[in-house]
Amino acid sequence: MTRRLVQLGVTAGLGVLADQLSKRWAENELPRRGVIMLARCCCELRLMHNRGAFFSWGARLPPTVRTGFFVTASVLAIAAMLRLHAKTAEVDSRLRWALSLLCAGAAGNLIDRARIGEVTDFVHLHAGELFHWATFNVADVLIAVGLCLLLWDLGSPRMPRSGGRATA
Repeated sequence: MTRRLVQLGVTAGLGVLADQLSKRWAENELPRRGVIMLARCCCELRLMHNRGAFFSWGARLPPTVRTGFFVTASVLAIAAMLRLHAKTAEVDSRLRWALSLLCAGAAGNLIDRARIGEVTDFVHLHAGELFHWATFNVADVLIAVGLCLLLWDLGSPRMPRSGGRATA
């Protein structure tokens, strides 16, 4: 149990730290420097603020309703993930990593919502002028990787605890 808590704490702590430090850098540097091209064809740094959630969902809600809703939803989601992490068997390391990354990402964006009522985004992917993806941040990357691990875990066969054949 202690090893699992250390893994959760270190993963979530480092994830939140990386997210918050990168956002502070973006908030301090990008207004002064403007858009920074990392790869002309596909990636740039540009400061954006997302009042909504995934792809700006909920951005048009009144500010107090929006912030209250997203803060509450984030706290409940983190609580549910922490509870699931605590109940996860020692052998289910992929699931524990997924939940740790999801908690880190959710906490990083929760801090923004509680602090300024919106999420700071700054990494913008595109295919020239042909296609523009949403602008995102480190917390969003943690969430995406956590979701990929979660889906991988859900699609993987389970080994019975008593030893025997795997089940799907």
